[in-house]
Amino acid sequence: MNNRQGHEGGGGPEPFDPSDVAGGLRPVSANAGTELRDEALLVEDEHGQSVPLTAPNVEPDDGTVKARPWYRVVRQHTDWYKDSLSSHIEYKNPDGETVRGPLENSYQPQYGDRYYAKLMDLKRGIERRWGDMTIAMLTLSASTLDRQDRPRPPADHMRDIREGWETARKQLYHAVDGREWCYARVWEPTTRDGQGPAGYGHMHIAVFVRDPENTVTAGDFDGFMRSYVSNTPPAGWEAHRPPEGDEDSDDSPVSVTHDLEDANAATYVSEYIGQYGDDLHERPAHERAFLATAWATETHRVEFDSTTAQDLIRGEEFRRETGLRPEDRGTAESDSKDAVTDAGDDGGTDGDGEGWTLDCLCDVSNGRPNYYTPENSTVDTTAVDGTTASRPKDLGPPPD
Repeated sequence: MNNRQGHEGGGGPEPFDPSDVAGGLRPVSANAGTELRDEALLVEDEHGQSVPLTAPNVEPDDGTVKARPWYRVVRQHTDWYKDSLSSHIEYKNPDGETVRGPLENSYQPQYGDRYYAKLMDLKRGIERRWGDMTIAMLTLSASTLDRQDRPRPPADHMRDIREGWETARKQLYHAVDGREWCYARVWEPTTRDGQGPAGYGHMHIAVFVRDPENTVTAGDFDGFMRSYVSNTPPAGWEAHRPPEGDEDSDDSPVSVTHDLEDANAATYVSEYIGQYGDDLHERPAHERAFLATAWATETHRVEFDSTTAQDLIRGEEFRRETGLRPEDRGTAESDSKDAVTDAGDDGGTDGDGEGWTLDCLCDVSNGRPNYYTPENSTVDTTAVDGTTASRPKDLGPPPD
């Protein structure tokens, strides 16, 4: 159902035109091997004729797989989003009755509320467990232009940043060695205020550190930034150099905050959550373009680290829902057992092990449900054949 082509719905975002963002006519990717949702792809035959990969009876091996122009991918994302508003999921409860509810996705405004709630839980958990905290905000970016000053394909730009982060992430352990810490990672779209063409993505990593003596400095993250730049060809050092001494500014790539009374931890990070509060049709063109790229590449826009941060968040959720302290949950073994019991208390599992089960997905756009089988309710992705083996030869880092 996530792959089906749009029915005509009323209202919603205005049509997206090629001129709405610089590079709107460029393919969303030109790099061989980039995985994109099938809706973002075309198949070109030997005669140069292109058809959507999602067209009936079209297979990737029918020709060369190429990415659609960026503006077309935005339109595809808009159609998908409009369809998602009438998508539902059905369950069978322990009594065998069918229960249906809306099928949500991360591009809907309520997900921003959930992200913010998780940040608040993380803040409370840190304050409860650590007391004193420092936040280091790290920003990763890359050139949005090639050497000919042409806007780059946005999915390739996003992949460069993502792969650079994956390589440099291990350096965070050295930067905060010997301290308790965790992080939250957020993608944000560029605007037209000197960051290059609007609609591309850059990444913020909020590193929360237990730091009662306020000893964390921007220089501690020099190795992390150097690792990122050395593994990301279109990233320049001057755009990622940590400030020296007391040098700091709002647009610094490394910003360290000790006084959290002036910078509420959750607010400080949540301002970077682009999805917070607004529906898709209320968003400016550059944000719609960015969200379409994230959608086409299956990119998670908000992420908490899988160990400390998730544990702190779950602990606060447990405290809020039960009134008990997180440490009262027991051992890891009993936690697993309690998870089943708690689900039963919520109606998910009864004493005999028979509980809520996923029945099917459906569309309820016309008052009656249209059902979809598992075969057509998954997200299909295919690799771009592309025009280069890895990165374009004319691509290099921006001048320092």
